[in-house]
Amino acid sequence: CIRDRIATALEIGRTRAASRMQVMERESQLLREHSTELEARNTDLRLARTAAEDALALAEEKNRIRSEFVLMINHELRTPLTSVLTGAHLLAEIELSEEEEARILQDMLRDGSRLEEMISQILAVARIENRGLTATVQDVDATTVWHELVEVIGHDRLGDSPTSDTVVATDPSTLAMLVASLTDNALQHGASSVRVAVDSDPLAEPSVAVGLVDDPGLSISVIAAGPGIDPEFLPRVFEKFEKDSFSSGTGLGLYVVRLMAEAIGASVSVSSSGSGTTFQVCLPRGVTAPIERLPA
Repeated sequence: CIRDRIATALEIGRTRAASRMQVMERESQLLREHSTELEARNTDLRLARTAAEDALALAEEKNRIRSEFVLMINHELRTPLTSVLTGAHLLAEIELSEEEEARILQDMLRDGSRLEEMISQILAVARIENRGLTATVQDVDATTVWHELVEVIGHDRLGDSPTSDTVVATDPSTLAMLVASLTDNALQHGASSVRVAVDSDPLAEPSVAVGLVDDPGLSISVIAAGPGIDPEFLPRVFEKFEKDSFSSGTGLGLYVVRLMAEAIGASVSVSSSGSGTTFQVCLPRGVTAPIERLPA
């Protein structure tokens, strides 16, 4: 009888111990699940914090660029405007020699043109960003591209017409405006000479590029002899409102070039050294039918 009681007590003890172990195992499982959930939430919080910090940094950078642009544009617009107004007052109020009048008029025309160009750039960027840039991309051969460039930038800066019969997909008029903008930008920033080459083969690996053309059918190089671009500024050369601290202007010229390149599905790149700068536009090979791109 005593043995039976002992056996019963042991069995009850083992049962209770097993039951407690099951309870502890369930509690342990719940703790593990809770811990995993907490880790996942912590990960989400870290990611959210990182995203918030990145967004804040981006907002601060945009505010910085906007503030610098307002200060810069205030200076850049006022300088030629003041020159034009001063010249007008001198011509109206002071008796000057013909030579002096001619010099003042020349300065007024130069500064007036500069003012008009800056305003045009600002309006162009606003228009493109608000409504997009419509470009009708179609199959054209290399000779057609060359002739379109001749019409816009003149024969004296262009090399010989390409002998290749390569067909590329582009909008010839937008492309010509893009190349003309690169040419004008180089001359405005101190290039002693600028030439344009149309070739089937791209140049060497560029320093900075925007856009990607996997299999370029044609490249257009704008080669400027001059002081080159500051290496520290080079990575930002196609960004909005960015410009070399030693140059004048709005910092929008090459940004507009970028928008035009995106509209026609081309890439644009730059390489620079102390002896000069080369911009290169690469065009994709022709497609089977004309398409129309409307970038956002």
